Amino acid sequence: MPSAFTGRLNTIFRECVTSFDYAQNIIVIHTLPGLANAAASALDAMNMNVVLGTLAGDDTAVVIMRDTNAAAAFCGEIKSLIGG
Repeated sequence: MPSAFTGRLNTIFRECVTSFDYAQNIIVIHTLPGLANAAASALDAMNMNVVLGTLAGDDTAVVIMRDTNAAAAFCGEIKSLIGG
């Protein structure tokens, strides 16, 4: 999967993601308060075919990926981006 973290998404994730993890094809992303919706919206705007959808609250976003491999790869990209 090519890197999805460019421009707006890169900035949002670097500045607001506090932690993340995945189980099977679901990724849970924790953000600073009030920023989960921005992170989910940025992901939705990327129109990646491996992302089936997102759901966000105040400080937590859930990302539904197409499969476990996509979730693992995406978490690897997040880790590289934020140094987690």
